[in-house]
Amino acid sequence: MNTADSEKPASGKITALLVVVLVVVSAVGGLVVYLMVSQSSTSTTATTTTSTTTSSGTSDYSYFIAGNLGRIEALREWFMSPFNYADDKAGYDPSYGMIRGGFWGGGFQNGFVLIDSQLIAASTLDYLNAAAGLNTSIVSHMKQWLAGQFVDPSTGATSTYNGTDRREIMFGTLLPCVASDSGQVFYVPGHTLSDPVPITTALPTGCTSPGPSAMTTYSLWIELYYLRGNISTAQGMYQTVLSGWTATPGTGLGGSTGGYFSDLFDSGPDQGKCKSSRALGYFLEMSRATGFWNMSDQSRTISLQASNELWAHQNSDGGIAVNYPGCGNQAKSSPESTGLALLAFDPRVPSWFGRPVSNASAIASLIVNGGSAPQTGSTGMTLSSTSYPAIELVAQRPLTCALDRAADEFG
Repeated sequence: MNTADSEKPASGKITALLVVVLVVVSAVGGLVVYLMVSQSSTSTTATTTTSTTTSSGTSDYSYFIAGNLGRIEALREWFMSPFNYADDKAGYDPSYGMIRGGFWGGGFQNGFVLIDSQLIAASTLDYLNAAAGLNTSIVSHMKQWLAGQFVDPSTGATSTYNGTDRREIMFGTLLPCVASDSGQVFYVPGHTLSDPVPITTALPTGCTSPGPSAMTTYSLWIELYYLRGNISTAQGMYQTVLSGWTATPGTGLGGSTGGYFSDLFDSGPDQGKCKSSRALGYFLEMSRATGFWNMSDQSRTISLQASNELWAHQNSDGGIAVNYPGCGNQAKSSPESTGLALLAFDPRVPSWFGRPVSNASAIASLIVNGGSAPQTGSTGMTLSSTSYPAIELVAQRPLTCALDRAADEFG
């Protein structure tokens, strides 16, 4: 037999097989290149955007919301229960469609505070009220009053609101800076403190410094740097805040570990070193907005302790006490302290900063329908570095004015 002739058919088959293999390899290689290019393009987009998030298995809901459904609902009910001037109790007034009552002008007043009370709480209240079957438009009514002119009765000076109050940043609004404010000295004409129904507001003034300062401004500088895309600066500032935390075993909800921030961030000597619940609210809202709560075991631990401390300040009527126990007004709830807690635990907070939240409507229904939240003891949070993936960059959604967005959402 001619060996060469007998091997020709086999050789042909082998050649054909090799061609097929090469074609397949080429196709697979092309797919791999495509995926690599696609992934590279996505990565490039991510690294040039201005927002961070936890990865696809985000646990923001399980860490902050799931164990506190009943407590969050109690905050809503506190606001929606009737106004009671004798008890210094703010409450919803359907005739004005806003929260009546607040502390300004030397005490508790029978009137309305646009900024800060309505601005802080309105969006979350409308969101949760809708789930509870209540049609409120607190945001819309607030906007109508904010669109007008204001007067300072002590000087006769008039002014308007330009949309740059620092608390707008808490809804993902990119502002030029974190502004200070005038305090509640401006009024709607005909609704001053000497009139039957006073309607007051604070108005933004000059820019504050981005250096370490009270949590009421510093937390918002962190959010602003975050929104600008300067993530490393924002993270460094957040780390500075963490270094100012002191844990206190037994002061948190149900005897868990709580804590407080240093005088630099919360109530220094000029306030008698009396720590406030609002510092906790600002911190927790900022931690969830940026996702920085999930940076490390330290950040997760302190966020847990701050949450436990805040919920320990919830009074039996559902409101949040102004100050820590042992301080003046420690048993008195205010629209500001309660509103900040409500906003800090709004399930939608991450979405305002470019991190999607799934089933926000379903979560709201869980809250207003009682859920299964424990009402005593620990918040139910657990610490596990393997359960909470590190933050990563993602594309940021377009920013819009907080008030306009809220109006679109709630009519």
